[in-house]
Amino acid sequence: MPSPQHTQIFDQEFLAELDKCAACATCHTVCPVYNLTKDDTLSARGRIHLLKALAEGKLDASSIGKNVFHRCLLCYACETACPSGVKTSLIWIKAREYFARIIGAGWKGAAIRSVSHWNRLNNLLKTGRRLQEILPSLRSQEGAFRPQIAERFLLNLLPDTVPAKIHKRYRVGYFVGCISNFFLGNIGLAAIDTLSALGCEVVIPKDQVCCGAPAFNNGEMNAAVHLAQRNVQAFLAAEVDFITSADATCGGAFVHEYNQLLTNDPDYNAFSRKYREIHGLILELGLDGNLLELPAKITYHDSCHLRHTQGVRTAPRAILKSLPGVDLVEMEGSELCCGFGGSYSLFHAAEATAITQEKLNCALSSGASEIAAGSPGCILKLQQEANIHKVLIKVKHTIEFIYERLPVIT
Repeated sequence: MPSPQHTQIFDQEFLAELDKCAACATCHTVCPVYNLTKDDTLSARGRIHLLKALAEGKLDASSIGKNVFHRCLLCYACETACPSGVKTSLIWIKAREYFARIIGAGWKGAAIRSVSHWNRLNNLLKTGRRLQEILPSLRSQEGAFRPQIAERFLLNLLPDTVPAKIHKRYRVGYFVGCISNFFLGNIGLAAIDTLSALGCEVVIPKDQVCCGAPAFNNGEMNAAVHLAQRNVQAFLAAEVDFITSADATCGGAFVHEYNQLLTNDPDYNAFSRKYREIHGLILELGLDGNLLELPAKITYHDSCHLRHTQGVRTAPRAILKSLPGVDLVEMEGSELCCGFGGSYSLFHAAEATAITQEKLNCALSSGASEIAAGSPGCILKLQQEANIHKVLIKVKHTIEFIYERLPVIT
């Protein structure tokens, strides 16, 4: 039985998940951090062993240290691979929340709470952009992930509504996501224009904020709940038929994080019924035969928040195979994490870089000249690393490959 101080985190559901683990080490085969370090305490099996000892009072939190659980990409490949069905997506977040409470979240937690205020985050990144122009050391370089901040943020550029370019079929709410908003605006523009070309009136609620995944993933649950509630209300107020996003992390938050944060919330239930993963939505809308033929040899990277969190594997591949001129080739280890992992790539930059380089090597070995992915975070990390090491490969969102082939519609 857990000691009294643990009971809020180590409830019966949590303990039952720990007990499912058969210590078979199947998780070793898919864990990027374990495969890099060969440290069993950094694998799913090892972390579960530590949590069992903690729950039984054999170890205390200070002897373990929170870093064991923060040196995790939260890719959840271990959950997909586990033959015993252990829900590591439940375990790791509750463990992080526990260590944030017992040991304290430190300056990292304070930073996460601070940037969870949307206006503050915007102002911080505006300042960061100006500093990057002055100080080259604040840009990405070997061993440091500091991506170039956009000169203008996408939400400030977009209209409230983009009309359908053909007969209107649906009114779709589009969630931009922080990476697209602050770094890779081209992805959001491509997604919105593609949806418009396929008959969607696209609504972009301007009071949307960060999806809350960074706060949730770092155990800052109050901040995560606040952001989730704001987004739910913003999109329900827009009165749309569907809600979608080209950011797999944000989509994953809608189906995974929000389901835990807003349990039994009728507004979230209404929101979740409207959510459609963007690749599936595009297949439902249908790509007609008027697409332009552009030759391209492409390999596909399974973004973790698509494959493992949302269970999406076939839809992006079906889209790519249907595009005129595309030769889709599979890379070895397509399902393994690229090393982004949100804040992981900032706080564990050397490990993240090594994992990203391995992914790029797999992509190059496939013979492809371009990588398609469903997460702007993956794209940002892979392209930054390719640029630093002068790897001649382009990384784009699957939706961008559609957008490039759209006929001009006036």
